[in-house]
Amino acid sequence: MIFNLFALISILIGSLSILCCTGTQSITSDILRKINSPVDIRVLIKKMSVSDKLMIKSSGLISIESQGIRDNLRLTDDEMLNFEITKNGLKQSNKLFTFPVTIRSHDDFLFIDGESYYGHFVCEYADGTLYIINYIDLEVYLYSVVFHEIGKHGTTDAAKAQAICARSYVYSSIIYDKKSAPFDFYADESSQVYKGFRNIPSSIISSVRDTYGTILVENDEVVYTFYSSTCGGFTQPVENLFKVQRHFNSLQGVKCEYCRYSSKYYMWVQKISKKDLESKIGKFNDLKLTQFQSELPHKDKIRIISSEKTSEISLYKEFRKIIGREMIKSPFVTDITITEDLVTFKGHGFGHCVGLCQWGAIEMSLRGFSYIEILQYYFPGSKPKKIY
Repeated sequence: MIFNLFALISILIGSLSILCCTGTQSITSDILRKINSPVDIRVLIKKMSVSDKLMIKSSGLISIESQGIRDNLRLTDDEMLNFEITKNGLKQSNKLFTFPVTIRSHDDFLFIDGESYYGHFVCEYADGTLYIINYIDLEVYLYSVVFHEIGKHGTTDAAKAQAICARSYVYSSIIYDKKSAPFDFYADESSQVYKGFRNIPSSIISSVRDTYGTILVENDEVVYTFYSSTCGGFTQPVENLFKVQRHFNSLQGVKCEYCRYSSKYYMWVQKISKKDLESKIGKFNDLKLTQFQSELPHKDKIRIISSEKTSEISLYKEFRKIIGREMIKSPFVTDITITEDLVTFKGHGFGHCVGLCQWGAIEMSLRGFSYIEILQYYFPGSKPKKIY
C-alpha cells in the first residue's frame, strides 16, 4: 500500500533485523522479506513500446495478476518469461493479460536487463508507453540507493549520512512535490540511482539498518535533502536550481573544507573544439558567465554573443544539457577561454552542488566526524529525527 502522507507522524515504531558480516554480503530475498517498514514506494524501472519484448527472469513461484485473475507459474532456475507488448496487455504464449498487470515472485528476485529487483512489478500502459514500475518497501529500496549513490567508497558514517539523505529525499518528495504520474521516482539521477541488489557491501547494509526510520528535519519539517558528488568548495542555495515548496535555512549553502582532499572533480578543466561547440549552439564571438544573486561563486547563466545577436540560457540546466553532462560538470564554472580553435572551461565540483557533498562527507567520515556532524555541517540548523 502506498504511503499515506497524513500518517507520517503516527507511524508506529518498527524494527529491522538483518544479517551483517564483513566484506560483501549476498542479500537474499529471505532476508529482505523480514523487512517491513510502513512505507512502500513506486519506482519506474523502464519504459517500453508496443511490439517490444519484455523479458523477466526469476525462479520458483511467479504470479501474474490481471483484472482480478491470477495465474501461477513455477519457473526453473533463471528461467525467462517472455511477454509481447500490445496496446491491450501483455501477451505470454497465447494468453493476453490486460493492463494493469502485476508480476510477483514469491521465492526469488525478479531480473530485468541483468539487474535484480525485489518487491513486485506493475505494468501500466498509457499514451503508447508501457511503464514497468517496481513497488518496493522504502527500507529495502535504500540498500540499493545508498550503495549506488555513495558506492564502495562510502565509509560507515558517510553511508549513514547518505542513508538519511536518501530516506528524507523520498519523504520530502512525496510530501511537497505532488505528482500525477503512476510512479513516485525514477531509477536514475533524475531521482536517486536504484540498480538492484547485486554485491551490496555489509557496510552499506549496516548503515541503512542503523538509521532505520530516521529523516532530517528543520523545525520538525522534513528537509529537501539534495546531494551531489562534489561541491568544489561551496554548496549553493537550493532556490538557485530547484523550485521548492518550502524554504529551509539549512539549504542556503555552506563553505566545504573537505572535498578538495578526496574528489578528482574538486577542480577540473574541460576543452572542446570551437567547431564542435558551434555545431551545438551556433556560431559565436564570445561566451560570458553571469552570477546568481548570491555571495557564493556558482554561475546562473551563460551569455552567447555573436555578430547577429546575444542570447542567454541557463548554464547548468540548458547549456550543460546541450553540450554534454561531462563538459560542464557543475554550476561552479570559474573561467572560459576562447582561442581560434579551442574553448576551455575551468571549474570546481561535479553535480548541482546543493545539499550534501558526497565526497566531502566521505572525507569527514575518514577524519572521525559522525554522521550527525556531517549532516549538520552541510544542513546547518537541521537534526536527525527517528519517525518509525
